[in-house]
Amino acid sequence: MQNSVVKSGALVVRCPTCKGDCQYCFGAKDINRRISDETFDYYRCPACALIFLATVPSDLGRFYPTSYYSIPLSLDDLERRAEGQRFKIEAVQSFARKGSILEIGPGTGEFLYLAKAAGFRVEAIEMDQRCSEFIAKVIGARVVQNGDVCKALSSLEQYDVIALWQSLEHLSDPWEVLTSVSQHLIPGGLLFISTPNPESFQFRIMGSWWTHVDAPRHLSLIPYRLLVNEGRRRDLIPISMSANDTESQGWDRFGWEMAAMNLLGHRPNTALGLKILKRGFWYAGTALSVSARPIERRGFRGSSYTVAFRKQSPPPFSAETA
Repeated sequence: MQNSVVKSGALVVRCPTCKGDCQYCFGAKDINRRISDETFDYYRCPACALIFLATVPSDLGRFYPTSYYSIPLSLDDLERRAEGQRFKIEAVQSFARKGSILEIGPGTGEFLYLAKAAGFRVEAIEMDQRCSEFIAKVIGARVVQNGDVCKALSSLEQYDVIALWQSLEHLSDPWEVLTSVSQHLIPGGLLFISTPNPESFQFRIMGSWWTHVDAPRHLSLIPYRLLVNEGRRRDLIPISMSANDTESQGWDRFGWEMAAMNLLGHRPNTALGLKILKRGFWYAGTALSVSARPIERRGFRGSSYTVAFRKQSPPPFSAETA
């Protein structure tokens, strides 16, 4: 997502969606991982409200260290983790009870595990080698290991369901991916996307310190209206949308926990110290989340939102349209 150009001797940043001139929004550091002390500049489009990282680091891979993913220690460990994501497969089952599911960016595969247990045929696209190997070996799912989602999709078939849980914001061209995803859904197929909400209460009060900016790993923060509009342009019709679902509520709490930890400015240097601190911030985050709940659960202000789309079937053939 390299969108800057020189115009009349000045640097101008163009919106990757509207192609119009954009306004500087904020500079953010990697406060979540502290891998570097660089400042990353985000811009906002005045027309479509997309917030995006203007210049993606050429070495973006180093901001995803081995510790980014915690691989389950066993199948039992995976099962325990998966229970916390059961709401995802329940969301899918409210519209479809069987068929094929492709997840893009599954991490360690908790959703895939639940989907397979529910009787779906599951496949995945994942960039991380360790996660890919774990999913293939432990869950028994086909995995295409590739950071280029569109290239990976080009070798795959069509699916009944495609899911991107908190992964669209990591992709350098979300609209190209959305086009390819639409092409790989059967008519009437389902697409589930959850992504951070730039209209959230937390972002409004924290700005660049908001946990879910997650610079520079999050390349864009996409307003829900923009995602819905871009989906419609690709024959994806929204059938469900919420910023107060279980997914969002979890990210609300996580946002408050991490905000407290990040403001502290350091991490304990022992495993026990980190465990104690995490427990303390879990309680603090829960308390803050409860206090903010009346605000965050009104007016689409949750830290994340989830949209379910259905792929529109092509119009029936007729001699008049031939």
